[in-house]
Amino acid sequence: MDNCVIPHGYKATALGIIPQEWEVMLLGNLSNSISSGRNKHRDAHGQYPVFGSTGIIGYSSTYEYEGPVILVARVGANAGTLNFASGQYDVSDNTLIITIKQNVYDYNFAYNQLTHYKLNKLVFGSGQPLITSKQLKNIRIPVPPLAEQRKIAEVLGVWDKAIEKQARLIEKLALRKRALMQRLLSAKLRLPGFSEPWKKVKLGDVAELYQPQTIQSEDLSQTGYPVYGANGLIGYYNNYNHEYPQVVITCRGSSCGTVNFTPGKCWITGNAMVLNVDNNRDVNKSFFYYTRWLN
Repeated sequence: MDNCVIPHGYKATALGIIPQEWEVMLLGNLSNSISSGRNKHRDAHGQYPVFGSTGIIGYSSTYEYEGPVILVARVGANAGTLNFASGQYDVSDNTLIITIKQNVYDYNFAYNQLTHYKLNKLVFGSGQPLITSKQLKNIRIPVPPLAEQRKIAEVLGVWDKAIEKQARLIEKLALRKRALMQRLLSAKLRLPGFSEPWKKVKLGDVAELYQPQTIQSEDLSQTGYPVYGANGLIGYYNNYNHEYPQVVITCRGSSCGTVNFTPGKCWITGNAMVLNVDNNRDVNKSFFYYTRWLN
């Protein structure tokens, strides 16, 4: 910091160089309160949403909270995850509620800033991950004037809407592709130039099924050949046990039955079963992989 040249209109702070008009403040001083929710009950016929660590987790016939708040998952695997709530609602006791001082801190700006801050880096405890209100209150953040906050939030909101629109388009295209795949892979639609009847064969007649050797998790690294296990790509290793692309099916864990297509020169662990298709038996490996979409 001593050798750093501070540009005109900026100043040096504990958080680095920021504009003169910005201030470094504690989140606790920007909030009216940071406390846990209290809801422990759900009502199947309730009209008010109940927010928990993963968003809306149920409904209640009564509400405890009203107006905009930022929610932070307090405990468990999702600790540190952010959500936004408004209107009338309830909040579970495993979620922290941040009520912002709106005369100094804009809700939309705050949500984006805290998302960028990555609150999950504050989580502690291996058995039961946890983040506390005290930790949140002690977060130091750079705060622009309110008008600038709102303008920044407005710009980011435009990008959010564009991303949401693009996501909806991608979802529609994916559904259209899946419908086309269902028709093509079931021979309900034939491509021009192809009329020969399809044959039904047993999987064992066209593919060799086996489980490869498993390697230990401590042997994985950040570089080398990709390693595929029960959850797809799980890391890298200094060697490979398959030189060519393979169709693999997860055979253990919660993702059991998931089909993946591995690249050439990779290591496939024993958590996945290899369906080594014999290309000499008039079966194409890529086609074989796509048939996973058939029900």
